[in-house]
Amino acid sequence: MNLVLLITLLMAPTPNRDLAKDEDMRDDWSIHIGTTAVLHGLDPVLLTFWAYGESSLDQSKIGARGEVGVMQAKGIARALCEARDLDVAGDYRDSLECGAWLIHAGMLHCGRGRDDEGRPRTALERGLAWYASGKCRGTPMAWRAVDKRRKQAALWNTRKQLFW
Repeated sequence: MNLVLLITLLMAPTPNRDLAKDEDMRDDWSIHIGTTAVLHGLDPVLLTFWAYGESSLDQSKIGARGEVGVMQAKGIARALCEARDLDVAGDYRDSLECGAWLIHAGMLHCGRGRDDEGRPRTALERGLAWYASGKCRGTPMAWRAVDKRRKQAALWNTRKQLFW
C-alpha cells in the first residue's frame, strides 16, 4: 500500500497547498491514515478517498452546514467525537480518527441490509452511508458518495497490485 503516492497524486491539482509541497507531511498523513484505518477495520485507500471526497484533504475546510476538518464532522457526530476528546476542527489526526470511528460504529449499528432503493448492501457500505447521511438506509446523495469512493479505492487497489 503506497498511500504517499496516492496522496501526492490527489494533491497534484493544488500544488500550492502545504500537503502538496511537503513530502514529510505526506508521509505523516499516510502513516496516520493507514494506522487509523486498520484500527477501525477499514481499507486505508478507501479512508483516503473518503477524506479527499469530504475535504480535499484540507483540515481547515468548513462546509456550508458547519462541517469541519478533513472528515467534515458536524452536529451529533462532531459532538460524539469531541466527547472522546477529539479536536475534529483543529487536528487532522483527530478528524480522521473521528471519521473512522464513526464509520466503524455505523458498520456495527447498521450491519448488512438494504439501501434506500431496496438493494442489498454490506455492513461497510451501510456504515459509510450512515456516516454520510445519518441513516442506515442512506440517501441517494450518500449512496452516490459511497459508490464513487468504493470504486475509486477498488480501482487504485487493482492497479497497485498490477504495477507494484
